[in-house]
Amino acid sequence: MAKARYPDFRYNDSGYPDLTAFEAINNVRREERKQLISELKALANKYGYRIVQ
Repeated sequence: MAKARYPDFRYNDSGYPDLTAFEAINNVRREERKQLISELKALANKYGYRIVQ
């Protein structure tokens, strides 16, 4: 069976559900997105632009 291009983090390498790891990965991704958005807004603001929604 071919590996998916983007792995499904709800399951561990053995194929069993691993919701704790899934939630942890999602929390990290959420924080990374928030940080990136904040940095982009600060950069835009520095040059007189404003990012909305």
